[in-house]
Amino acid sequence: MTADQFLGKLANLNVANTAARGIAPHKPLMLLTVIDLIESGDIPDGWVRYDVRLVSRFRDYWELVQQRQRNAPDIPMPFHALGGDKDRVWERFTADGQPSLAKRIFWP
Repeated sequence: MTADQFLGKLANLNVANTAARGIAPHKPLMLLTVIDLIESGDIPDGWVRYDVRLVSRFRDYWELVQQRQRNAPDIPMPFHALGGDKDRVWERFTADGQPSLAKRIFWP
């Protein structure tokens, strides 16, 4: 995938949009979370894991939008969905390294 194709995916994320809450921030916040983890050296091997660091950082970002959203963050949803057919920003794997097809897989 070229850099332009990747940026196109980021610019066109499949996000929920409702009259009451506007555009759902889950996927953009998950991407910011991962960028922060990479920048801080918490993803040294290239594997983004669903772990306490990811959850904690995502919740930090969620506090910025919580007032507007008025619901609890659904952290597994954007983590998994960013590897789905509509967005495919990353690949999803099970703990043993096999491709994941499950709705809620937390480990690479």
